Amino acid sequence: MKYEELINDISNINNSTLTTVERAINKTLTIRNWFIGAYIIEYEQNGVDRAAYGTQLIKNIAEDLKSRKIEGLSDRNLKNFRQFALAYPALAKDENISAFLPGSARLKPY
Repeated sequence: MKYEELINDISNINNSTLTTVERAINKTLTIRNWFIGAYIIEYEQNGVDRAAYGTQLIKNIAEDLKSRKIEGLSDRNLKNFRQFALAYPALAKDENISAFLPGSARLKPY
């Protein structure tokens, strides 16, 4: 093996691995976003104390998550996640998706 081949092989392995990781992260975040939206919808439809929040539900969720130092879940993003879950309700019935996150089995199809 020549030195240039070694460098090319290492570079190719690195690039291939990064692409695989990026795809896995994207898939995981997409599923996470759908679940967040689905849980918001479920809460809106079945939440016992939902009346206490009224129309400020998503804003309150975003603020409470921010106070827990959870980033990337602004009210705008939460609204988008909710719309995403509404657009793809059949994902609630997908066993592969349901098995992806702990506790997701309690999510009822809407």
